[in-house]
Amino acid sequence: MNRDNDKARRDLAFFSMKPNDKKEFLKFVSSIKFPDGYASNIACCLCHDIVQVLCMFEMIFPPAFFTSMMHVMVHLPEEALLAGPVNYRWMYPIERLLGELKKSVRNRAKPEGSIIEAWVQYESLTFCGMYLKDVETAFNRPQRNNDGGMRKEKLSVFAQSARPFGNPRRGESFSRNDMEVAHWFVLNNCDEIMAYLDEHEEMMKREHPSHLVAQKHREH
Repeated sequence: MNRDNDKARRDLAFFSMKPNDKKEFLKFVSSIKFPDGYASNIACCLCHDIVQVLCMFEMIFPPAFFTSMMHVMVHLPEEALLAGPVNYRWMYPIERLLGELKKSVRNRAKPEGSIIEAWVQYESLTFCGMYLKDVETAFNRPQRNNDGGMRKEKLSVFAQSARPFGNPRRGESFSRNDMEVAHWFVLNNCDEIMAYLDEHEEMMKREHPSHLVAQKHREH
């Protein structure tokens, strides 16, 4: 600690390096070539008991010394390897279900009876919603962005209803390449066109030898 007039100044340690010096040092370390068997593999020198070491540190140091990210990076990978997927062993799904059951309590003097009555009502409504016809429920209700279903009086590729987005007053023109792509899509995805494609293929096989069929396909 050095004092400069009324201010105290702490000098850097003798082993500290500037950013450029650190880069040069690390570049030198990475370029070192040791003989086989002389230098050990650094991966074998890693501590595999880091979880136990952290637990011992938690008994010594205050909680503010540790961060949540340190625990996530250390505990969760090993926990996933040992126990498997999270949804089969953590309590979060059960806690969410218990929270829903807790909301159904109306008589706090008898919470079990309130939960049973609410669950019976839920099961009854679920049965009605899944198995009764001509009743709009959460299971057969149309989607929020439903465009109206399929129209059977037109070609299958154009049967799906859709709503336009953007400003309807502003028209957009397709380029020739876009029109060719749309034309190809209609010809290759419309069920009504398949009969004509098969007829055209049979005609090509009759009129041209077998080794020219592929070439004619590319031309058409």
